[in-house]
Amino acid sequence: AAPPLVLDVPATSGTFGIVRSMWLDSSGTNLYLADYSLNAVRKLTYDWTIATPVISNYVGSGTDGYNGEGVFATLADIRTPSGICGDSDNNLYIAQLTGARLRVVDAQSQRLFTYVGTGVYGSAGENERIATSRLNTLRACVVSTWDQNLYVLESIDSANTNNRIRRVDVTEPTGQPSGQPSGQPTQCPTTPSGQPTSRPTG
Repeated sequence: AAPPLVLDVPATSGTFGIVRSMWLDSSGTNLYLADYSLNAVRKLTYDWTIATPVISNYVGSGTDGYNGEGVFATLADIRTPSGICGDSDNNLYIAQLTGARLRVVDAQSQRLFTYVGTGVYGSAGENERIATSRLNTLRACVVSTWDQNLYVLESIDSANTNNRIRRVDVTEPTGQPSGQPSGQPTQCPTTPSGQPTSRPTG
């Protein structure tokens, strides 16, 4: 059984489930933890008044599921967050192990949106539109400091043909409400070497 949840306390007194990944934001003062087993993302912030890090909940109601788009992050349901990463504007991306969606928390509005995926497992190959794309099991993600695009590790098992790293062109419309997420990275004009010209050019 999961331990009793303790939040908004000094980090050494807090509790976690199974933490799969971490991300340090651009300020270098906030550390985010993907709490896989408790369906949440935790935040560690240094509290200068007590001179110690404090743990709080950043994303997730604790329920394994999906309850729509644009929900405030702390009230939103997410599914088994396996990997997290962020961009230079501190938008937080969540690679879910289940649910066939990659979610994003808009740093300005603190609301949760689907960034890639429809909730339907599968793949139609390359150059899928973000708004209608399909995903399988997601393990990890990272925003490249070179081309600012988002890279996602997708796999099911060693025998599955969808074991691959997918590249998400951040200039591609997501199908979400205008302006979400805020502060999209500027596209790099250089085409990654070895990529067909029909693919995103970064």
